Amino acid sequence: KNLVEFNLDNPTGHYKLDLANSTDGAVAERLMLLDRWEGALDDKHNRADISHRGNRSHIRNEVWGGRSLHSICRSVAEWKMPEHGEFEFDYMSNQKPLRKAEVLTTKLWDRVLILTYEAACSPEDKIAA
Repeated sequence: KNLVEFNLDNPTGHYKLDLANSTDGAVAERLMLLDRWEGALDDKHNRADISHRGNRSHIRNEVWGGRSLHSICRSVAEWKMPEHGEFEFDYMSNQKPLRKAEVLTTKLWDRVLILTYEAACSPEDKIAA
């Protein structure tokens, strides 16, 4: 479910991932890589460090197995992510929509909502769509 809902173009959000689950692990790996990339871009473009711990990380409030990673390592980038346990954190991206991106009109958004409501499928399938 997390991999299907994961949007690399808008990764900001709260994550609770089961690292023993291969798709959750894939989401965690992508976010760890994105964190390093965004941090490097921030450094390259002389952006202010808005990280939680002064390390340019976009990952905050990271907890693995019920234990704060603050007590394990200085930066999540130094942490060797295991293949088990629950990894919970917040991701704060610096990505913004493209300037040429168009905003959905209210009329179009209302139409999407109506079609979703009227669809002949279960509520769970509607949410997943």
